[in-house]
Amino acid sequence: MNTNQNRLKYNRCNINVQNKNGDTPLLTHLKLALSKQYLEYLLSIGASVTITNNENISPLSYAIARRIDYAGILLEKGEDAQFMYETPLKTELYQARDIMECEFITFAINTGLEAQTLLVCFFSEDPLYMNNLTFVELSDFLSKIDASISDHSFNEICAALIRDSLKHSNTEAVFKTVWNRAHHIHIAKIEPILPFDFCFICDFVNSQFIECLKLVLTSPYASYFNYTEAFYGILLLQFSQSNVDRLDRMAIISYSVRLVKVTIDDIMRTYDYYGFNEEVIMLIRHFKPTIDNSDCFQIVKFIEMLEVNDMFSINNISKLDLVRRQSYRKLIFSVPEQLLNEIDSIKLKKQILHRIPTLFEMCACVVRDHLQTDCRIRDCNRFATAVESLPVPKIIKNVLCDNRFT
Repeated sequence: MNTNQNRLKYNRCNINVQNKNGDTPLLTHLKLALSKQYLEYLLSIGASVTITNNENISPLSYAIARRIDYAGILLEKGEDAQFMYETPLKTELYQARDIMECEFITFAINTGLEAQTLLVCFFSEDPLYMNNLTFVELSDFLSKIDASISDHSFNEICAALIRDSLKHSNTEAVFKTVWNRAHHIHIAKIEPILPFDFCFICDFVNSQFIECLKLVLTSPYASYFNYTEAFYGILLLQFSQSNVDRLDRMAIISYSVRLVKVTIDDIMRTYDYYGFNEEVIMLIRHFKPTIDNSDCFQIVKFIEMLEVNDMFSINNISKLDLVRRQSYRKLIFSVPEQLLNEIDSIKLKKQILHRIPTLFEMCACVVRDHLQTDCRIRDCNRFATAVESLPVPKIIKNVLCDNRFT
């Protein structure tokens, strides 16, 4: 039977009729994995999400256990869903010995006029059966368990809620609510690699991803987390997949370099994504070369990569802005001279890079940075417009614009 025929079959009078197994049309629809559009239609004409069949399975419990991608729709659009989380929880469920055995799933339910209701569903037994599920509003849940269980148990639950919130694209409000209530020093002990996991599994949209990651990296206890060597790799991948803009990338990198050791591999990987731009320059600034052979050889490999970049040709090095020139200089002078002997141009480049920058060059560098920061400039066209509005001679404007966004 096609969708149009199904729509003619059901109305508000018979939408919750049950078959011999006790299944309603909505539960049958979920079991058959039919379209999301038809599910929303059934909900729009009054399909109940809480009526149970002969096995005590409801549409909602079935979705929680088997079709979690539909559970949020049922909670948001089901007319009888709200009555479940308006009911106070049983007192015994707040006891540590019970609550610590539960699994948690979080939801952000749109309730109109841009308002959201944040929910927690938890269960200690098979969620397929309706009587095993409990729903409660997140803020009420946190307040009640905070008053009834130990600090450690409370933060273990917070850690579980934080981890679950990362799996959904619309639950950043859940993350922020729990993060603001949790004790971060305890979260760092319970989830020591949370910053990496955040970047790896977080499904938030661009702006919310950045905002929530900033909360983690700027916590007073951010240094208590463990930052794996793969942190920058997964961070760059998220930047690329989420199309994060330059200013947000720079903000996150500026926070992370205080916490995460920068390696030459991180710099090379960033160069692959963005070229020798501000992201790479920021990492080079915080890079501490070692005398380790593998480190030196990787730096040489990177310098060889830069040899084919016209930006670093002998004719162009003296024209580079001060920051790029100093960053390139740091790379070249961080390895033993004999390792660069096979690169013919390096000796001449070293002579050029040894030249002391003029006061004018240093001032131009400072002006560029201030313009970008104060005006929140994100592209070369806006930067050129801002420079053009400055009351300075044309030759200075040309210098300020030169090489800035290449």
